[in-house]
Amino acid sequence: YQRRVHGGPSILVSPILTPSTHRNVYLPMGTKMWFDFWTGNNQSSGWTLVNAPLEQIPLHVRSGSILTLGPFLQYTTEKPSDPLEIRVFTGQDGQFDLYEDDGISNDYKSGKWSIIPFIWQEQSQTLTVDNRIGSYPGM
Repeated sequence: YQRRVHGGPSILVSPILTPSTHRNVYLPMGTKMWFDFWTGNNQSSGWTLVNAPLEQIPLHVRSGSILTLGPFLQYTTEKPSDPLEIRVFTGQDGQFDLYEDDGISNDYKSGKWSIIPFIWQEQSQTLTVDNRIGSYPGM
């Protein structure tokens, strides 16, 4: 249990502390299913043996999670953060709010930001991108 870190509510990070090609990882109960981030293979909760090469840290994502992935950025104004890839990890309903602001000022403190809600409905296998809430200059 001591060798894992939660990356927010969706991602379980299992650091590699010693050189090895595999390691045992505990995927917490209470989640219908977990997904290997790199392969997309699903796994049940409990102990499991996973690939763990030094160059690819084991990451697992809860079912029902929605992740947005964009280009690698070292700072917010380096280049556009688009396009975004949206990944839905099926198995149960889920929701995610994409937060945006201008990325350079403190204007978010005065309400100049936006949220775009994403909703996954497992039964109908439907992803809804709801209406944007809020706005900020330069959107």
